[in-house]
Amino acid sequence: MTTRIDFWTETIAQDLSAFVDPGTSPSFEADGNVIDVKWQVQGVEREAMFVVKAGGLLRWASGPSGDDPYQAFLASDDMAGFSRLAQSCLARIKGESDFVASEALLEAGQDAEAIRLTPAALSDLIGVAREQAEEGSSTQLFFVKGDAGAGKTTLLRGTTRLQAERYLNGESDFLCLYVPAQGRELSNLRDALASELGDLRAAFTHDAVACLAREGVLVPVIDGFDELLGTAGYSGAFSSLQTLLGELEGYGTLVVSARSAFYDVEFGRANGRRADVTMSISTAEIQPWSDEQLKEYLTRRDKRQPAETAAAFARLDAADRELLRRPFFASQFEDFVQRADGDGDGQLLEHLIDAYIEREASKIVDAHGESVLNPDGHRYLFELAVGEMWENGVRQLSEGDLRAIAVLVAEELDLDAGQTIQLEAKVTSYAGFRPRRGTHNSQASFAFEHEVYFEHFLGCAIGRLLRDSRLDELVRFFDRGVIPEAVLEASLRRLTHAQALDQALLRCPSGASFENRRRNLGSLVLAYARDVQPIDDTTIHGLSFSDMTSGTARMRRVQLEACQFVDVDLSGARFEDCDATSSDFDGITLDESSQIEIKGLRPGVNIKRIHYQPSGHVYAPAAIAEVLAQLGAPLPQKPSDRPAHSEHARELIALLERVARAYQRTTILYEKDDRRYQSIYGSPHWDELKTLLLEHGVVSAEEREAKGANVTAYRLRANPDELLTGEAAEGHSSTAGLWKALASA
Repeated sequence: MTTRIDFWTETIAQDLSAFVDPGTSPSFEADGNVIDVKWQVQGVEREAMFVVKAGGLLRWASGPSGDDPYQAFLASDDMAGFSRLAQSCLARIKGESDFVASEALLEAGQDAEAIRLTPAALSDLIGVAREQAEEGSSTQLFFVKGDAGAGKTTLLRGTTRLQAERYLNGESDFLCLYVPAQGRELSNLRDALASELGDLRAAFTHDAVACLAREGVLVPVIDGFDELLGTAGYSGAFSSLQTLLGELEGYGTLVVSARSAFYDVEFGRANGRRADVTMSISTAEIQPWSDEQLKEYLTRRDKRQPAETAAAFARLDAADRELLRRPFFASQFEDFVQRADGDGDGQLLEHLIDAYIEREASKIVDAHGESVLNPDGHRYLFELAVGEMWENGVRQLSEGDLRAIAVLVAEELDLDAGQTIQLEAKVTSYAGFRPRRGTHNSQASFAFEHEVYFEHFLGCAIGRLLRDSRLDELVRFFDRGVIPEAVLEASLRRLTHAQALDQALLRCPSGASFENRRRNLGSLVLAYARDVQPIDDTTIHGLSFSDMTSGTARMRRVQLEACQFVDVDLSGARFEDCDATSSDFDGITLDESSQIEIKGLRPGVNIKRIHYQPSGHVYAPAAIAEVLAQLGAPLPQKPSDRPAHSEHARELIALLERVARAYQRTTILYEKDDRRYQSIYGSPHWDELKTLLLEHGVVSAEEREAKGANVTAYRLRANPDELLTGEAAEGHSSTAGLWKALASA
């Protein structure tokens, strides 16, 4: 019992360190299996008694029933005060009576399914993730993904509110902590937590978040994680988040929202590079509304003008109807119909932006009632504002900075003194800006009312730089962070008809400092080849094409030098007489309409892990070569003939594929986690494959402590993608020995 007593004494001491008065420490007395602890909070001594039960389970002996869970102690009024916190959440987060849930594609472990993602469904999923975190001793990262305006914030706030209601009703034993992260740097995530806890008047500080999350009673919900990631770049963001993951020590659950599948792909790939990380990733990607869901929303929302809204909706073209499948745009469309004629002429977003700018122009007038700025002037002001935000890696401007931009616009557009004063005075009342109150030593700040507006004007600013060939300013934009693909697509619409891309945009220097530029240029170039015109007779050097859809992009006689294509959907793309000898392709998607006339492709060497629709994932080099040949790739030679694998070897390889897919979402596998990975541990070949993996150093076995009990875990020591390189692994992969053994099985 001594070992268990020591374990729990250390655990309680660590947890209490976030609650006790500064400069004090808890004291412990142990008698048999009983632990008595005393500590001090705000000068008042407190005491609790715990009992270590058979099997190492800790119970709170001085709790309300005399035999309560340790987690109930942490959430009690004398500790984290969860009852008061839940009430504050309900007061702070209002219910959404018109919420219509979207379908979401859920991917967890090796399973994928479509579900209706209501707050109740997400709350239940979080509950399952908590159980897995406790069972497997692996921090669960749950990504909620979707486009800007897809309803992520409404969903997460609704889930937080629902969980507070369930806690107060005694239906659940954990709370969610909603943390809006928009406009913050990840290095200040602790400040974001502290700010939110302060607004909620919580009884604990940000220092206690990790403790409460480790024990599963608190689930931090970080909304807007991708905005932080886009500003700081992937490496810095992961490094910053690593601090919190380290404090969780392999336990707990985090929920984060993001706009793109890029992030969970990158985090999954990071598992292979970061052997010290212990986490599993699940994702729920919010899908656009169906026709029925959109109609349900418009019916539920619109009480005043149902006929007008229906008529305006009927006049919209197909592209604008597609836009309305995102909840934010649907709500804006209703507001627009109530204020304007809603004739549906042109793109809906432009229509909404135009109406918004017209209103602003009519509000800011001079002494004669004339508009100080015409609509183009207002657009220019917004572009300068968004450019200043992007350059500084923030999503808000101080009052002083916003007024300074207004003065700059007035000078450039030659406004007189009176007009300048009017513009400077009224710019802080723009409807599109959301004010944030300042403190006693700081100014108020202003952010765009919604990320959709930020993205729109960012696309306008980039399009202006493209159109005017202001390349130095453009690359500064590109260096600052990863720009959403949709923003770059919108920027291309600002070009004059069939305007050619400057050749300087087809090349990027090497080096880590140019990582953002490589990716942004890659997204821009591929979108140009798809949406504007084919790219012909040139060289593209050093660009990164990552996690995007090519559509019908077309390149002809293009030399692709030192480029990277990672998780790119090339379905329908046409490459004619191109060369990519020095480039790499990993995780690309192809279909029968793809034309891949690309020289220099070497399956298993510079092209790996493809997805061919409709047959699915293809890993073996010979199988990849067969697909490429069907799509027109001039392969240098047919794959060398090798002895066919035995039936037993093929069964082992099939099991290895399942193991590899599991390691793409988690860094460590636990044999006791047989419910989640039944297809692996339930296989009659698992023991044999496990022995081979251990013998060849592909995985390592370790004993890990989970809630006081030792469990066997297997940590991957190679990149998960290398597990499936097959015989091509010889000579350049850490899995070469494994594949030699499989070939002879």
